[in-house]
Amino acid sequence: MFGRRKNSNAATPDNDDAATVADTEQAEQPAKREGFDFDPQDGPFDKSVVPDVEAFYKDLGYGYLNLGTIVLGIPPNAQLNAALSQDGTPEFHVVSEAARVIPRAFSAPRSGGQWRTFMSSIREQLDNQGATTFHEDGPWGRELVAEQSNAMLRLIGVEGPRWMLEVRVVSTKDKAEEAMEQAHEIVGRFIVNRGTDPMPAGELLPMDIPEEITASLNQARQQLAQQQAATARTAQAGAQAQGQGAAAARPNAGAAAPAGGQPAAPAPNAAQNAAQNQAPAPHQVGGGSAEPPQMKRRKRTSAMNRLHELDDEK
Repeated sequence: MFGRRKNSNAATPDNDDAATVADTEQAEQPAKREGFDFDPQDGPFDKSVVPDVEAFYKDLGYGYLNLGTIVLGIPPNAQLNAALSQDGTPEFHVVSEAARVIPRAFSAPRSGGQWRTFMSSIREQLDNQGATTFHEDGPWGRELVAEQSNAMLRLIGVEGPRWMLEVRVVSTKDKAEEAMEQAHEIVGRFIVNRGTDPMPAGELLPMDIPEEITASLNQARQQLAQQQAATARTAQAGAQAQGQGAAAARPNAGAAAPAGGQPAAPAPNAAQNAAQNQAPAPHQVGGGSAEPPQMKRRKRTSAMNRLHELDDEK
């Protein structure tokens, strides 16, 4: 059951001028420091403050999936889906009654401030795609909210010792408040294990994905490649048929392609983009258990396409 988390952070100024620079020095021992957003008492947690992960989630009554650099807690009445992003990168979705929560963990500079840079860039992209965006204050500081018709997208950022957690929360507009509360509860139970290896700031932390899920994701990649190839063949055949029709309509054009009226060739990424909308989510883990049940398929799209899909479902 989800509880309400306290919004303890004051409003933050609107200037998004923080810069993220490459920082490849060895990571220091994680500890609560001034300027960090994570709460060692109320989460999300650095691994240094959770020595026994299994006992931690058992006490909560949660299931969990340990991916090495990030541990995802799964509340009762929620489930975990594994999916492929548009570029083929594995990602995991904690799905509650009102929200789909999609976390990613990144390396971050020692000085902090990376979330401001990320948020500013994402907001510009969403604005350019026609979404209405605004800021709200959450438990860990500023959050970015985007809405379009009946769909909502919330982006939460938490900065810890040399790591940054970026979380996307997708919901319908009528469940936005409930989704926000559930997402805050879910995010507060994640654990990040940055490790001590040097890496550039802003780099996605590699995940140690269980073999069974990796096999399912590889199968999904093969299916996606087949879909892309089939879509490309269909597009090519359609373009050729239109070209032949145009040539037949102008018998004096000879063997050369007609100078005018030639159908535009499909954009190089058109078939790929179309196929990406059908990439499956091949694995689930139910709340309260670390054992994955049967696999499930779902549509995978970009954040903005998810907004449209949620609106269409109403």
